[in-house]
Amino acid sequence: MVEGLLGSVWNGVPRGVCLECGCGSGVGSLVLRRLGFSPLSFDNDPSLLSLGLSTGRLLPEETMCIDASIADRYVGRAPLGLGLMFGEINPFNREIWEKITRVLVSLTDRTVITTGTEIEARMVMDWMGHSAEVFENPADLLYDRWVCSRRA
Repeated sequence: MVEGLLGSVWNGVPRGVCLECGCGSGVGSLVLRRLGFSPLSFDNDPSLLSLGLSTGRLLPEETMCIDASIADRYVGRAPLGLGLMFGEINPFNREIWEKITRVLVSLTDRTVITTGTEIEARMVMDWMGHSAEVFENPADLLYDRWVCSRRA
């Protein structure tokens, strides 16, 4: 499902480095490589990163264990950014997700972020800025149901 989504959203986009924010166990990184992109993946959960490294979805030379809200201290600009399954976004963690989103957008020219609910997607769209759009992804009814896409 992720491969189909990225294939359609980034159809015709030149292949290059893609920052995968909140990569978890690396499903997105695996898909990015299959599509010809070069992922630079990061998450702050060592157990998920360990799972991704042990299964080969994440590669050591492409993976960092860092806090995504301060990713700009560790990585430079990249043409593309990806955040799969952002959320659950609620009043208690809203500020954290806003910071993560703004940092990812500041580092990338084109950004795709997915959420589970339309309410979350509308918040993310606001944080991404004026050139962002939201659409429903009928192929995934749970995690990546709503897509926020932005280009600089």
